[in-house]
Amino acid sequence: MKMDSLEFDIKRALATSPNAQLQWHRIRDELYPKYEKEYEKGSFTTVLHRKLKKMRLSGDIDKKGVGHQEVFYFIPKKNLPKIGEELDRELAHRRFDEVWDSFSPEQRKRELKTLYGQRLQAFMVTNAVIMEIASIIKDQSESVVSRLKNPTEEIEAKYSPQEREQFLKELQNGLAELEKLEKDTANNQQKLVSDDAFKEWLNLTKEFVEKVVEPKYSGNWKRAILDLMKKAVEEQKAEGK
Repeated sequence: MKMDSLEFDIKRALATSPNAQLQWHRIRDELYPKYEKEYEKGSFTTVLHRKLKKMRLSGDIDKKGVGHQEVFYFIPKKNLPKIGEELDRELAHRRFDEVWDSFSPEQRKRELKTLYGQRLQAFMVTNAVIMEIASIIKDQSESVVSRLKNPTEEIEAKYSPQEREQFLKELQNGLAELEKLEKDTANNQQKLVSDDAFKEWLNLTKEFVEKVVEPKYSGNWKRAILDLMKKAVEEQKAEGK
C-alpha cells in the first residue's frame, strides 16, 4: 500500500537518525518547512500528532520518555528491515513518477509502445520455448507408443502385456495433454494482441507486482520469478518421488 507524504517523511527522518529515534519536536521542526505552505505551525503540530499516533497504533513506530518535550519516537529494531524496504520502494516509485511526469504526452505514448513491444516479445519467446519443448516430448512419446504397440522380443520379455497396456494408457493421456498445451499456447499468442486480452494480462501483472513482487521481494522482479521457478521445479520433483 502506497504511504502518504507525511508518513514517508516521518519514517525517513527516524530511519536516518541515530538509533532510529527523534524527539517529537525535532520531527516537527525538521518537517515543517516542507509543509509550511499547506499548514500553519499549530495546525501542522496537530496533524503530526495524529499521524504519529496512527503509526504507533499500526505498530510501525513507538515512543518513550516522560514529559511533553522529552517524548522520543523511534522505530523498533525488529521493524527496521521492513521499514527500510518500504522507504526504498517508495523512493523508487517517486523517482519513477518524477521521470514520468517530465515526459510529454507523445514521449509517454512512445514509452508505453516500447514497453508493450518488449513484453509481447518476451511472451512470444516464452511461447516458442513451450512449443519447442512440447514438440520434442511429443516426438519421443509417439516413438515409445509405437514400440509398445509393436513390441520387440526384448520389450515383450521385459514387460508383461498388462504393464505395456498401462504404460500405453499413460503415454496416450500425456500426448492428449501436450496437444491441449500446444493449442492453448497458440491461442494465447493470438489473443494477446486484442485489447481485452492485453488489459487482462496487464491487470494480472500489476496484481502480481503489488501482492508478490513488492511486498515479498522488495520490488525485485527477477528474484520473484526465479523463486517461483525454483518452487515449481521443487514441487514437480516432490510429485515424482
